[in-house]
Amino acid sequence: MTVPYVGAICLFAGSYDIKGWSYCDGKLLPAADFPELYDVIGNKYGGDANTKENFALPDLLEQEKELNGVRYQIAISKNNYAPELIVGTIFLSIHDTPPDGCAFCDGSLLRINEFQALFSILMAKYGGNGYTTFGLPNLTEAEKKLNGPRYVICLTGIYPPRD
Repeated sequence: MTVPYVGAICLFAGSYDIKGWSYCDGKLLPAADFPELYDVIGNKYGGDANTKENFALPDLLEQEKELNGVRYQIAISKNNYAPELIVGTIFLSIHDTPPDGCAFCDGSLLRINEFQALFSILMAKYGGNGYTTFGLPNLTEAEKKLNGPRYVICLTGIYPPRD
């Protein structure tokens, strides 16, 4: 379910970069270090188009303001985890029920002992008492602008390695 290709953008509810991913914050990267990503986006978001020495990632910080601390990340190198789900990643779904291993981002409380890996990423950042329960991000307000698709979070799968 997670996206396997360089340049894919997902949401992540954790507080660190997933290995091979980076926050969409407009930072400059050296084109020589990320040739696959440079081939995909070039200097579309900034950087030095003349020398092709560096390029910028998309800047989605403004869009994140209504996502209650959930952040956009872009795959900057090949994702070795596909097609496995990555715990804590968030994507859009057009289905009436979330896919297996996922839940809607509606602020629901989950039991820590049932989802320990996800709790270790989210802690009680989105609610719950932090001892027996924790909350999922609530993105229902952001969904209203989407006219149908809903945000879902991966509850199970591969634990996201730190970069």
